[in-house]
Amino acid sequence: DGWDPVTEKDAFGSSALMWAAGGGHVEACEFLVDECGVDPNHTGRKDGRVPLHWAARNGELEACQWLVSRGAKPGVASYDGDFPFHLAIWKNHRNVAEWFASTPGFDCGTTNRWGCNAVLWACTTETNQDDALSMVKWLVEDLKVDFSVVNVNGHSALHKCAIYGHESVIDYLLESKIESTKRAKFIIPDDRNQAPSELARVNGFLELEVKLRHMEDETLRLPAIVEPSRDSFIRA
Repeated sequence: DGWDPVTEKDAFGSSALMWAAGGGHVEACEFLVDECGVDPNHTGRKDGRVPLHWAARNGELEACQWLVSRGAKPGVASYDGDFPFHLAIWKNHRNVAEWFASTPGFDCGTTNRWGCNAVLWACTTETNQDDALSMVKWLVEDLKVDFSVVNVNGHSALHKCAIYGHESVIDYLLESKIESTKRAKFIIPDDRNQAPSELARVNGFLELEVKLRHMEDETLRLPAIVEPSRDSFIRA
């Protein structure tokens, strides 16, 4: 009546295979799948993540490859529509993201239930600006992932970058991708009435706030209202 690796879960619904995959322990994965009969696509978690999500999130490429070789689906989504590919990008595991992107038939442009695609995930990474910029450029220029997506909360790539202080990504998008006549879509206040400049301010990026506010004011300025002079009226 001992411990059953097929049915036993931790307090969050994670199985032994999820822990093994997330830690990159391929031999343990082999034991659990090949000898114990654990299904690599099974989830017991409320978020619907499977072992492949954890391997991708933690940058464990060999574990990802092994799981897929045993039937795990590269295009599996959590209940929120998050793909392992998204999590690899979020945590800046470029080699893992590249491997998923090279999988035959894989759609790099997928969005989750909140409307976030890979570019928005890249803009929320907590890595340094150089790595964030490199990831966004790869997604936009090599994979042709749409950088103009706005999610259900009203967040564009500029909103996400403002939250995390990714000024170099903002500069790249404004200078080489977003036409000046189309900037309004990217800076309209979100569902909490916060424009990118305000999101930068509340997250402590004060210099970026000033820069974004100036751009927003220029983009969203209203035509000046000129009062007619008294001399322009024809008196009766």
